[in-house]
Amino acid sequence: MNKYFLQFAAFLARILPAPVRRAFYIFAPLARLIRVALNRAAPTGLTEVTVAAGELSGARLRLDLQLEKDYWLGTYETDLQAAVREFVQPGWVAYDVGANIGYITLLLARAVGERGQVFSFEAL
Repeated sequence: MNKYFLQFAAFLARILPAPVRRAFYIFAPLARLIRVALNRAAPTGLTEVTVAAGELSGARLRLDLQLEKDYWLGTYETDLQAAVREFVQPGWVAYDVGANIGYITLLLARAVGERGQVFSFEAL
């Protein structure tokens, strides 16, 4: 049952336009309800998932879905994702300072392509 609920959530993230997905987060009671339902369905610990939506859609990541649903659903820093898509060009050199798990690093790597380079840094 939990697996199917998570698959349905990923499906909705894929098909719903970004403004509709954002609306879920703006309306606090609905956001809380969704978060609780996803937390109950999500396994504990790291799980390999495919990013469902957003600019990194299709990428495979190992995430703790209890804490990192926004990466999986593609709702992490959507304005930043859009800025990378619009601004970063193939062949560029890009830096991700404060890379955390590397979500934006991977996004930058897609944007700069094989001719570009991405350097990411995370404090220890």
